[in-house]
Amino acid sequence: DQDLPRIFKTHAWEEHCPPFPKVIVVLRNPEDVLLSFYNFFEGWFFEPGSISLDAFANEFWLARGIPASRMQNASYFIHLISWYKRKDDPNVLILFFEDLKDDLRVQVQRVAHHISSDKVRSLDGFCWYTTSPMLIE
Repeated sequence: DQDLPRIFKTHAWEEHCPPFPKVIVVLRNPEDVLLSFYNFFEGWFFEPGSISLDAFANEFWLARGIPASRMQNASYFIHLISWYKRKDDPNVLILFFEDLKDDLRVQVQRVAHHISSDKVRSLDGFCWYTTSPMLIE
């Protein structure tokens, strides 16, 4: 459909995403997500050192559940579960951040296959954690 965007980037859980013919979901180790989220909020939403990581995890990160409206985010675990339900859907490709770091070439090839593209070219020096990154055209 010409009216649908070609690329749509979001942190939304599956139920809050518009329908797309092909979806690529990147997931990350929940422990790393927690630490990243905490570091993002510290100094912006609360004073550095004023809230411990344990308190943040228990009182904010884990306390979030299913959002009451589209203006709220789901908890990370609701997000995981929502996409896991579609893990066998041929139109959904689930990638893991850690796998992208470990073997970018293989993961880019998986993306190319998922979107039915055979146009993968090198972008040496584009990513800091690999020596031979690629771009899908």
